[in-house]
Amino acid sequence: MSFGDGTPDVSSAYRPRVSPGPPAVGAGLALAVVSAVTFGLSGPFAKALIDAGWSATGTVLVRLGGAAVVLAVILAATLPGVLVAIRRDGFGLLLYGVLAPRAHTARRTFTQRPGPLCRARGAV
Repeated sequence: MSFGDGTPDVSSAYRPRVSPGPPAVGAGLALAVVSAVTFGLSGPFAKALIDAGWSATGTVLVRLGGAAVVLAVILAATLPGVLVAIRRDGFGLLLYGVLAPRAHTARRTFTQRPGPLCRARGAV
């Protein structure tokens, strides 16, 4: 479309995006429901493991390991090339996953000054 002087109408070039149809909404809703169900089941699962004699740390490791396996399967299904990267950098990823939380805990444990939240609450 153009104006009377031959200048093209710029507004016709910028059309609004089409909103996602029902399949995108359905997939998002399904993901939300699965997420809510797994979150809701994680507490009873952890309680059952602790009642069976597991330590809290062991329970957390099992839950995190299970989540990592599920996410790896989903990642492999959606991006097949990522398995090569995981195989190539797997040791570094595992090392980071093990050492990063430990380093954070050690830093917080061996810090001489309490954090600002502790000072604000009068815990020191």
